[in-house]
Amino acid sequence: MNKVVLCAVLALSGCETVGTSSHAYEAPMKAYIACNQRNAVRLSSKKEDALLLASAAESACSREKVAMGDALAAQFGPVTASGMVDRYTQSSIRNNLSIIVERR
Repeated sequence: MNKVVLCAVLALSGCETVGTSSHAYEAPMKAYIACNQRNAVRLSSKKEDALLLASAAESACSREKVAMGDALAAQFGPVTASGMVDRYTQSSIRNNLSIIVERR
């Protein structure tokens, strides 16, 4: 995910530049995104409903999701982090759905 998109998604993060960054939440966030992508690719050959598979792909990343939520909470506080995790969950399901449909 490039820095411009990251700043747009995390508008509440106080991102000042689009250059390199060393926020502690970036590694867990990238792990969560990568987990979703791997699972979506893995499940894309299944014949079940694509939306169901997209949701299953996201659900399989619970460990990464918790780590991301913890890192976001440490940076932004629990209330803001909860909303951010909810948005990332919905975005991940949509991205998983796109991957699954494109690979069929």
